[in-house]
Amino acid sequence: MRARMLAVVLLVCAPAAEGLAQVGDVGASTGAAGDVSSATGGAARTAGKPRRKAPLARARRAPRKKSPYDKLKESWHAPPDASVAAEAHAASVPVLVFRLQGKSTPYVLKPNSRQGGFDTAQLEVGREAFGSWKGGPLPHPRVLDLIYAATLHFDVPFVHLISGVRRDRGASRHSHGLAADIVLPGIEDEELAAFFRAQGFVGVGTYPRSGFVHVDTRDKSYFWVDSSSPGQRGRVKQVRAAEARQVDEAALARGSDTFVNPPRLQKALNARLARRRRARAHRDAARIVTTTTTAAGTGEH
Repeated sequence: MRARMLAVVLLVCAPAAEGLAQVGDVGASTGAAGDVSSATGGAARTAGKPRRKAPLARARRAPRKKSPYDKLKESWHAPPDASVAAEAHAASVPVLVFRLQGKSTPYVLKPNSRQGGFDTAQLEVGREAFGSWKGGPLPHPRVLDLIYAATLHFDVPFVHLISGVRRDRGASRHSHGLAADIVLPGIEDEELAAFFRAQGFVGVGTYPRSGFVHVDTRDKSYFWVDSSSPGQRGRVKQVRAAEARQVDEAALARGSDTFVNPPRLQKALNARLARRRRARAHRDAARIVTTTTTAAGTGEH
């Protein structure tokens, strides 16, 4: 009897259990659908936001336009015309040719030999080329010899003379015909400066922004770099101090003569040195007063 009743219960409950199982499957499906819906909604929300733009690549700066002075420097350093160079090489004793900016006719000086040496007539031509005036200083023969030796060493037919004699400070060697600012065509300024430095008893300055080399003759070699631009106050920095002493010693060993400053130049150099010493003493005194006043104000003893 009990077994018959249990069978009846199982028959009645089976369809209900199957229905519950189907409802559970639907719920699971509904949950899956909800997950899909959530994912779709999230995607929709993400799509609704404005997309973040990638950062723009930094715009490249346009190359700096060359100034007229830049173009002038390039023209100074351009290699010479082959025909001009060939004509200069043909001479057994090449001449020293100076070309000046703004002048179509060059100045030609004839040396006594390949070792240089210029007589009075040639020095007068040099006076005009260097921009001196009547009664003004002549270019010093050693300055001309140094420049001439450089033209032979680098095998160039002419020299761009940027500055020769100037009416400026008395302590400037330009004012006494002892200096020149030059460029050799087709030759790097540092190469030219290195040649001059090796001669001994010279002043050699390179001007990277102005684009030329200064050379002078003096009692003790001194080398420098001036980083100022054209028209600006000079920013001179001494370089190669030990080398300067060594090349002077080597020049003496070769039998080179020492150089003695002209009296007027030496007088101007002494006056400049005295002014600098006074200025330095004044600055030191002012510094001491400032330090003492600060210490008194803070109660330091």
